[in-house]
Amino acid sequence: AANRYLQVKRARFSALIARDLPHSLRTLVAPNQADSDAVDVRMEIDKRIGFAFTRFQTTRWRYKFDLKDDKSPISYGPCQFPTLGFVVDQYWKHKHFTPEPFWFLNLSVTKDGIKASLKWERVRLYDKLVCLIIYQNLLTDTRTRVVKVNKRPTRKYRPFPLTTVELQKEMSRKLRISAHQTMEIAERLYQAGYISYPRTETNRFPANFDFHTLIQQQTQSPAWGAYADSLLNQGKFVTPKAGNEDDASHPPIHPTKFAGELQGAQAQIYEFVVRHYLACCSDDALGNETLVDVAMGPELFKTRGLAIVALNFLEVYPYQKWTNENIPNFELEEYVTPTSLTMDEGTTTAPPLLTEADLIQLMNQNGIGTDATIAEHIATIVERGYVVKKGARMELEPTKLGEALVAGYNFIGYRRLNQPQLRAALEPDLKRI
Repeated sequence: AANRYLQVKRARFSALIARDLPHSLRTLVAPNQADSDAVDVRMEIDKRIGFAFTRFQTTRWRYKFDLKDDKSPISYGPCQFPTLGFVVDQYWKHKHFTPEPFWFLNLSVTKDGIKASLKWERVRLYDKLVCLIIYQNLLTDTRTRVVKVNKRPTRKYRPFPLTTVELQKEMSRKLRISAHQTMEIAERLYQAGYISYPRTETNRFPANFDFHTLIQQQTQSPAWGAYADSLLNQGKFVTPKAGNEDDASHPPIHPTKFAGELQGAQAQIYEFVVRHYLACCSDDALGNETLVDVAMGPELFKTRGLAIVALNFLEVYPYQKWTNENIPNFELEEYVTPTSLTMDEGTTTAPPLLTEADLIQLMNQNGIGTDATIAEHIATIVERGYVVKKGARMELEPTKLGEALVAGYNFIGYRRLNQPQLRAALEPDLKRI
């Protein structure tokens, strides 16, 4: 406004490395007014709603609960409350679940000295008498015949390129590192130039991406260097799969240089990023699967065998497992010797409480928060005392305050305030801006 001759340009880059920074300075672009407007709208709406409801809740209910700090706010946020709603809804399903007994049959057969356990095709019955009648009828004629043998190649698919949401989920699920801590550490790794920008929704690399240079940097690692070398020099490199998400801002998360001196959680997250990148550049794991159906009377029982042919990406990616499952060499229409036939009882179990990885998945599916803010919303409901983490799985359980807030709004007819639909409807509007 003061100087009409002034030109303002942006430098766009995704990694703090020598290759990206000079290129971004040579290819400056004008700021995008639509992007800025969308951010302004989001901030304005979030602030207005947050201020109004937080003030209402805090002044009305602060002294009705035993809070650690009487000055702490009972906050409301248009993303924060649907996040709390997910936790409370799952807790109620878990708490009010009524177990139900069921019965099922298990068959074991032996051939060539190898024992195989087969699962009942009906899976389970909830009527004990009916199951007992079927069981007794089978005991009168225990001839067991192989009626189907299906041998086919199978594969375990390599992962898609890494997004922020997947990074948060896997760190929480595999390494018990919270989403909030994951993002703090990932940001530090980015600032140090070890990984690319860690806030991205993109799961496809650009067509001109230089995969080989980044793989070459990792050949010096004593842990995964030999595998990286095999990708380059043994013809094992495969171009990563292209996902269907692209935020048009940053590529998938990937290592930008080798780091051998990191410690603790920093080393764990960096190692995951590297191994995930190498796995993306590898082929799927390959195997041969055998599906067998065995008939005893009118009832069918099933088993499955797996012989792994090539581990491929699993050689460098220990976060997924795929193991051999040995079964006898069954022949079609042959009779096999039943070792045992039992009728067993079980009970349905309550749905488990949400883990942080489960919650991240729900938020992402329902459009609550962005890849950059999901971790903050989860951290907020824990910090506000609405939710606590419990047990080895770090399951999320609402406190009395968190449960009361959701139940209260439900009771007075404002259930939508803690449901995802209201916030999710806003996201397409922001994208249109």
